[in-house]
Amino acid sequence: MVVYYQIAGQKVGSHMLSIGVLSTLFLGSWSMMGGSKKPAAGQAPPMNASSKDEENFIQYVDTLHVEKERFGSWSIAAAFVAMDG
Repeated sequence: MVVYYQIAGQKVGSHMLSIGVLSTLFLGSWSMMGGSKKPAAGQAPPMNASSKDEENFIQYVDTLHVEKERFGSWSIAAAFVAMDG
C-alpha cells in the first residue's frame, strides 16, 4: 500500500518521502556531531599545584592518559612499572 503525492509535478511515493526524511535526519545529525577541534599540543593550561609532589602526580596521571589514548591499556602497566622502579 503506497500513497502517492504530487510534488513539483511528479508522483512521489510515501515510502520515498520517509526514506528522504530519515536520511536527512541521520546525515544532518551525523554531520553536526563533528565536535570541536582539539587544542594544539604544547598549549596546556597552567598547573596550580600547591606542592611539587602534587605537580608530579598531575604530570604522571596526564602521561598515563596520553599513553592510554595512543597505545592502549598495556602501556599503562608498563609506565607504572617504569615509574615504580
